[in-house]
Amino acid sequence: MAHLRKRGRKKWQIVIELERDSVTRERKRKYKTFNGTKREAERKMAELIQKYKDGSNIDKYSKMKMKKLMRQYLNTHQHNVATRTADRYRRIINNHLEPAFGEMPIKKVKPMHIESYQTKKLNSGRMSGGGLSASTVRMHHNLLNSIFEYAQRLEIIERNPVNLISLPKKKKSKHRFLSRKELNQILDYSRGLWIHDYILVAVSTGMRRGEMIGLEWENVDLRNKKISVVQALKRTSQGIELSEPKTKSSVRSISITDDTVNILNKIKSEQEKNKLNLGNNYNDRFNFVFCEKDGRYCNPNTVTRRFKRVAKAVGLEEVKLHDLRHYVEEKIMVSRLIYS
Repeated sequence: MAHLRKRGRKKWQIVIELERDSVTRERKRKYKTFNGTKREAERKMAELIQKYKDGSNIDKYSKMKMKKLMRQYLNTHQHNVATRTADRYRRIINNHLEPAFGEMPIKKVKPMHIESYQTKKLNSGRMSGGGLSASTVRMHHNLLNSIFEYAQRLEIIERNPVNLISLPKKKKSKHRFLSRKELNQILDYSRGLWIHDYILVAVSTGMRRGEMIGLEWENVDLRNKKISVVQALKRTSQGIELSEPKTKSSVRSISITDDTVNILNKIKSEQEKNKLNLGNNYNDRFNFVFCEKDGRYCNPNTVTRRFKRVAKAVGLEEVKLHDLRHYVEEKIMVSRLIYS
């Protein structure tokens, strides 16, 4: 049963009577505002009647809980994103979203709940104490938005409550910029260590850790002084894997200086010696520029630990490996850093 209510000039309210609630026996109704002629409103009403007669998902899944939706979303989308992205989604859902919303019926989640969640996370969202950063809560917001968009596509809900809530204001990230003196301290101490040449190339190219250790010789053109960044080595829940760089814009070509070419030639020469010395024990499955002495890939965490040890030894514990990307002084000659 359904009927129209006139709400203004060419404005109608469609009222559809649904089955009574099985527990309370109260009559359930659906309301829809429509702008147009009466005949158009009647046609729209007929469509809605048929929709609910066939069994709308909105009613069918009215008691479905958020935890089931979130798990279904993960299972459906994990194959469409990078493994590290899927891992991040899983951590956010398991550690934050499910504890907050898991037991709530999907239809009961309102904008006020999401706003309250974001405020709480900003104030005290860290599992170890303290609040989460605005950028992290923005990530939670965007994931929750995607989950509700998914529910909309399945016709489980009519409206996405996240759309009515603003993203936390993004704060400008603060990078630690190394001085030439600090960089020289790190390079002087690391001379002769594996990490030394890594630092020189990282500073001169601005490449990320995963891009550096995922770089293969086939993507290094020493003659034309070019490096092609096409992949990155990353740690995921499935282990270490090669994948595309962080963003589409990260796939790029980098011009390198003569000094960087000299460093790369030095690395290549040392690798050739290691191949001769180790023979069949040399791992030649890949041809990484920055690898272990026996040719194996270098674990991302190992690179970070090696840098940390050097930075700590020269009293620069606050300097992070990633800070090498943001070294922005006047152009420096790598040969001077080596031989000064």
